[in-house]
Order: sequence, then C-alpha cells, then structure tokens
Amino acid sequence: MGGVAASGGYYIATPAHWIVAQAGTITGSIGVLMGKLVNSEMLQKLHVNAFSYLRGEHADLMTGENPFSEAQRAMMRGGIEHIYEQFLDRVAESRGKRSAEIDEIGGGRVWTGTQALERGLVDELGNLQRAIDKARELAQLPHQAPALLIREKGKPIGVQVAERTSRLRIGTAVSLAPFYHPLRLAEEVALLDQLSGGRVSWGAGRGFDPDEFRTFGVPMAESRARFQEAVEIVLAAWRNERLDWDGEYWSFEDVEVLPKPAQQPHPPVWAACGSPDAAAWAGRAGLAPLLGPHATFDGLNGIRDTWRRARDGAGHPASGQDIPTARLLAVADSDAEAAEIVRRGAAWIVATYKNESKGTANPTEQVRADGTVETVDPVERYLDDVAIWGSPARVSDQLCRLSEEIDLHYLMCAPLSHSSFLGFTEKVLPKFL
Repeated sequence: MGGVAASGGYYIATPAHWIVAQAGTITGSIGVLMGKLVNSEMLQKLHVNAFSYLRGEHADLMTGENPFSEAQRAMMRGGIEHIYEQFLDRVAESRGKRSAEIDEIGGGRVWTGTQALERGLVDELGNLQRAIDKARELAQLPHQAPALLIREKGKPIGVQVAERTSRLRIGTAVSLAPFYHPLRLAEEVALLDQLSGGRVSWGAGRGFDPDEFRTFGVPMAESRARFQEAVEIVLAAWRNERLDWDGEYWSFEDVEVLPKPAQQPHPPVWAACGSPDAAAWAGRAGLAPLLGPHATFDGLNGIRDTWRRARDGAGHPASGQDIPTARLLAVADSDAEAAEIVRRGAAWIVATYKNESKGTANPTEQVRADGTVETVDPVERYLDDVAIWGSPARVSDQLCRLSEEIDLHYLMCAPLSHSSFLGFTEKVLPKFL
C-alpha cells in the first residue's frame, strides 16, 4: 500500500494473499461515515431559491434543503451498521480472525503501517519493489520477470514523467502502430510533446506476437503494411494543417489533427528495425532506426549498414539523427553475479516470447570461419554476444569499446534486474557524465 490506504483503500486490499505497507502508511479506518451538507441557509444568503419536487416518503433523504428527520437518521444509521458489519466480516475472513477481534481495532480507528503490522492488518513493511518481489514469489515467477504497473486512467506514464522532469527526454519504444488508429496516435504523441515542452521521441514498431494480433483482430500478415501506413499518416498529420488520405487501410478527407507537436516539423521518429527489410524501409523514409535488444553485436552492424545505404540512396541527410540502440544490461559486484543475472533473464525471454511458438526464435546455429556449423545455446547466446554485463568496471570498458566497434552512442538500457538498474545509474553512468 502507498502513502494512504484509507477505508476504501484498505477495503480493496483486504482480499490479497499478502499485504505490504510502508511504515507510515495511513491504514484504515475500518469504519463507515455517511452524511450530507445542509446548504439551505447559505442559499438564502445568496438569494437563491431552491425547490424540490418529491415523490416518495424519503425522496429528500440526501437533498441539502433540510437536516435528516429522525426516521431518516435511523435509516442512515441502519445502513452504516450494515456496511460496517460487512467490512468487519471481509477483514476478518481475509486476516484469519473473528469479526469481534477486528471490531476492537476498527470502529473508525486509523493506524500507521507499523501499527497495522502489530495488529495483524498487514503482513510486512516494505516499499513498492518489495511488494512486486513478493507478488512474483506468490505467482511462482522468476525474480527478474517484468512487472507492468497500471497507472490511473487519464494520466499516462509519459505525462507523469513530463510533470516531474524538465530536461529528460521522453520516448516510446515502441508504439505498436498496427493496433492504433493513426490519427489518435498522432494527437496523443503531439499532446505529450506540447506538455513536455518538446522533449518527446516517438518510437514505432509493427509487433511480433501472434496472440496480440489475434486479440486486436488484426491479421498478422498485414502487420508490415499497416505499420508503414500508420507511421506515414502520423507524419502527414503533423506536417500538414489538414489531411487528405486514401490508403489501403485508412481514408480521411479534410481532417484537422490537433495539437501539432512542439518540435517542428515533428519529434524525432524511430522505426523499430529487427531485420534488413525493416532497416531498408526506415532508411528510405528518412527515419532513424531503433535497434532492438536481441540482435548480436555483429547483427547490429549489418542492420545499421543496410539502413545507411537506403538512407543515402533516398537522398536523406547523412547527419543529425541519433541511432537508439536497446541492449539488455546486467550489473553486479562481480562478473559471475552479473552473468547469472543474464542467464536468468535470457531463460525467461526464451521461455516466454523468443521461441518457435511465437515465430520469433533466435538463431540456434552459426557458421564458423572454416565453414562448419556450430549449435548455439539460445540462453548462452545472450551472454556471449548480445547483453552488456559485468562488474561496473567491466561494463564501463565494454561501453567504451562498443562505441567504436558498433557505433554505440545512444544506449537504451533494458536492465535485467532492479539491482542492475541501480548499479548502472550509481556506479557506471556517472563515469560518462
């Protein structure tokens, strides 16, 4: 639970198998409060005449014209007691206690997280990371399994970042364009660019998971064409005052898309490039390639070279574009600890989505210089030639070397553990600032 888990917050939390609270979390009360504001005298002073047309004996129960009558007060009290009893039963069942025991610590009393732990209302004290770790444990998931945090509706994570920062770039990596209406996508990204003062970089991709395409009702065979058309529409909506479009999947006539981005003519646009064909299209379109986290280091060079040839052939400028490169990252006190983090993370990746069932399996064979074929372990491949890993000193040296070998100048980190994130930001990143 966060800083406050009042009556409603604790009521929602009670069915959980395990409740983690911070030491100062306002917990409870286990209680019910009902009432109403009587504003008739205020309205008289404001010379406002209010009239109610009622049907039913207690139709004016919650109106602000009159206080509760004795009968109405009795009705409200009965409702409060009924809800309170339900609340007690709910907490008692979830905490393995009797309702009478909960009543002794309920009745509208408010506790800190520490006090709630002493009274058996929560199971342990900790922060959000501890709660996520416990959820993984209860779900029997690997320690490094990713956690999706659902933010409140109407406040996307990008907007929250814009509110709390002033210089940090805000990016998407990636918006799965085939699943969006392109005009809505254009508006949402442009609005974020305006709210952030022009700090957005927009990354777009086509997707790869057959289950996602089935869920959204989009034929996977159309993914490339839909992705490319959606990106073209978003760019056209940003560049033009009004938009006419007659394409294979979308058609519009004289549409005005607002707002326009703060960055003109538009924010930096990155196209996810996991293959030479994708890199060639991005180059011809003049878009920066977003290089993914699963290609080998040599593979990154090949995709980048394909993109540059296509870009140059289309006559686009040869400078002024970042080439964002995503890499899996593991940082620990020792190389051995970091290697184990990579193995655990790679095993989870291979088991969940980089496999034959998804149609996205990594290569399992490679040809040696002498022409013989070598079998490649899909997990060890990440350790040998994909991830950046090691002690802070080893990772720092590797980054310096990769900046020369694969032109790595815009790194997008994908930490394989929370400790890797902390190790990178606290012990590696300061060396490059």
